[in-house]
Amino acid sequence: MQRNGWMRIVEASLSILIILSVLFFLYNREAQSESLALDERAQNILAELASRGDFRKAVLSRDEPYVHQAVAEKIPESHLLFEARICGLDEACGKSNFTEGNVYAAERVISSSLEKNSASEGAVPKKVRLFVWRTVTR
Repeated sequence: MQRNGWMRIVEASLSILIILSVLFFLYNREAQSESLALDERAQNILAELASRGDFRKAVLSRDEPYVHQAVAEKIPESHLLFEARICGLDEACGKSNFTEGNVYAAERVISSSLEKNSASEGAVPKKVRLFVWRTVTR
């Protein structure tokens, strides 16, 4: 009779461990897919904006307020924050300050088009770097 009781306790413990491990696996899988979604989204935003001529001109002339506004139109969610930086190709282009949590970065090189005015001083290729992160709620 005592053996039967111990077996039930062991079976219940094992079933709890199995359920907890499955839940833990599913939670980690969801968190990874969410981070990939933000990374891909940052890449897609820069790719889409790079195809616009006005955005390209703003980057080449280092018009950071315009770049910020263009990116803000693509990220309307209030729980997402971002920083867009314009740098030369040979410059280190990091985030301006430390942010707690996961920060996703994407980068795109913007150069002038082959038009008559491509020899102007603003035609030097630039790098746009986009940092996206979630707001930290405590």
